Amino acid sequence: MREPAYPTSLRLIAPKLAKLLPVLSSDKPGEVVNAAAAITRALTAAGTDWHDLTALLTAAPAPPQGATPHQGAAPAPRPGPVTSWGAARRLWENPALLNDWERVFVSSILDRLRSGKPLSERQAATLTRVYRRHLGGGR
Repeated sequence: MREPAYPTSLRLIAPKLAKLLPVLSSDKPGEVVNAAAAITRALTAAGTDWHDLTALLTAAPAPPQGATPHQGAAPAPRPGPVTSWGAARRLWENPALLNDWERVFVSSILDRLRSGKPLSERQAATLTRVYRRHLGGGR
């Protein structure tokens, strides 16, 4: 399973999705197919897909702003290692951090991963280096 996209791009198309998702329950097969195709087009245009939408819909809700953990509570677990997909998506969601070359590189990595092609060792190492430089952590 790959890392989901940050919900930012999905929020941008939320009004459109809010109109299209109920159409999937239509009793008219043509409407269902057309709605699914329209949702796919909207997701693709936003740089996301059905997997990202599903991940967002099934994610645990974020704690309310200003909420503090209960004293004595166990610390939150540290996130696991960042996948290539997750690192590339996080970088893509923060374009202001990247220089022109890095934006082109991250875009090409996302295209490669979307097509199901693995990264070369050099590509993976460069992605990790860019990710650590701008967002820290990762493997």
